[in-house]
Amino acid sequence: MFPWWIMDINFVASWILLTIGIISLVLSFSSVKRDGSYDNACKVPALANIALAITFFAYLHQSIARIWYSGTMAFLKGPLFNYTFDLQTLLLYSALVALPAILSLLTLFRSTRGSQIPEARKRSYLALEITVILVAATSVGLKLYYNHLNQQKASMLVEEFGVNQDIKLYSLNEDFIHGTWMQDQGSPYFIDSKESTSGRFISEDTYSAIRFLKEVDAAVVMAWWDPTLEIEAAGKTPVIRYASSSIEHTVARPTAINELEPDERMADVARFLVTGSEEEALGIEEKYGANLVYMPKYRGPGLFWAITEALDTQIGHLSDPVVESVV
Repeated sequence: MFPWWIMDINFVASWILLTIGIISLVLSFSSVKRDGSYDNACKVPALANIALAITFFAYLHQSIARIWYSGTMAFLKGPLFNYTFDLQTLLLYSALVALPAILSLLTLFRSTRGSQIPEARKRSYLALEITVILVAATSVGLKLYYNHLNQQKASMLVEEFGVNQDIKLYSLNEDFIHGTWMQDQGSPYFIDSKESTSGRFISEDTYSAIRFLKEVDAAVVMAWWDPTLEIEAAGKTPVIRYASSSIEHTVARPTAINELEPDERMADVARFLVTGSEEEALGIEEKYGANLVYMPKYRGPGLFWAITEALDTQIGHLSDPVVESVV
């Protein structure tokens, strides 16, 4: 159920794969005929499978985990990350999904007109009807379950933030998270939004920081892009909301934000965070009209590497004051 994009991706991708599976199953049974005859009606589900495979590829391509892997493990790490495939894995699995439909279609086109006897045509249309019924039943079932999860999620809502109330804070009670992947996060809240960056777990202290930030006389906040939701929940504007093209591959999750930040802007924020010069930091703040700095506790080693990439500086070339200021 959390974050929203995992649930959305899983449901849409699972529906497409289930539909392809159902069609393939029906086609396999309808193809077992003593006279080897087929009808044009059988070509409809086969073509539908190919169209769905293309849709599957296009849909997951929008939600690629922007992490670069190397070697054969690239084909395994993608599917384990909640359907967020990297490009190599996406190509491979899309080919595997489309293969049965392509083979079925080739077999259908090899059929002759003389083999299309009435009984074969009747079985073909029956296969098409069964396919439509099964796909419709599966779609309804998934929709009902999806709505059930959304109702559960809505019951956990604590507070809504933002101009359009699109940033939502959920309370994670012990009964809900027990035995799930959320159990060991050590945070009682989850902040999320479909219109911004993907959600994250937050502590009671972070929730207090959001409330405090709402009362502070500041409009623009200097911070790395990760805490964008927290800053926007407080009604403030972050200098950067997302990654730039130069560090896009460091983003390990999809997001609703389609526009990347300018590389120069990202580099300025990175320079602000690692500089040992107060004058340089003040100049960057004034450049973007920021009068407040927000640095959450959850920053980790990965943030350091992303910052240095945004600076286009090799870590080994960093001066000692810079390294010390980051650490």
